Amino acid sequence: MLIILIFNFKSEAQSRRYPKRKQYSYKHKNHKRKRNKSRYSFNQKNDFNHNISLLSGYNFGLGNMNTIYKPTPGFYLNYLYREDNMAFGGQIGYLNFQTRQDTFYIWDNGWDELGIVQYSNLLIIPLEGLWRYYLPITNQFELVTGFGLGYYYTKVDYTVDIPDPAINASYSFLEGKGAVTPILGFQYNLANNVDFFFSSKYNLFFSLGSADENDIEYNSNLGQVDHFISTNLGLVLKF
Repeated sequence: MLIILIFNFKSEAQSRRYPKRKQYSYKHKNHKRKRNKSRYSFNQKNDFNHNISLLSGYNFGLGNMNTIYKPTPGFYLNYLYREDNMAFGGQIGYLNFQTRQDTFYIWDNGWDELGIVQYSNLLIIPLEGLWRYYLPITNQFELVTGFGLGYYYTKVDYTVDIPDPAINASYSFLEGKGAVTPILGFQYNLANNVDFFFSSKYNLFFSLGSADENDIEYNSNLGQVDHFISTNLGLVLKF
């Protein structure tokens, strides 16, 4: 009996000296650890304000351009300064449309025979000012839209041989034309400072100058409008 009393006394003393700690559990409905699906986010990407792109793709003539010229590859080099979801910059390109055939035939009422027109390749060097807007969809993928205002240097030669009135002459045109170029595409993040870019661009370009024959800026092609579609892809380097 003595031993039992001593044991009970010690147990009660220890419990008074070292009280039991209450256990608290933390529960929260939204307490879930989110996993980052992408190593790089657009917040990180937007730290790079300077963007340089080298693009290549194919260009498809519309209207008269499609009748005369085959689809042709094209190349572009551009620079963009990006702030958040908008960017401004410039672009230069190179396109060389080849003709579908060597000789084209034309006819008009009263002609006894067909007229003949022979075209050279159509060289276009686009110079554009660019504006773009980016719409993030996921951490790695964003839609891109925008437009360009440009000045297209064009060069084409052609020979005309028609029966009435009898004309056999050659012409050469080196002309700067105005251009408006809306685009729609997407951009996909491949690495911290590298993106993949794809776009479809509508190129509307038109002759500039004056309709007054006495004006130094007289242009016999004034009012002529041509257009073509460009599909381009390439890499965007950011720094």
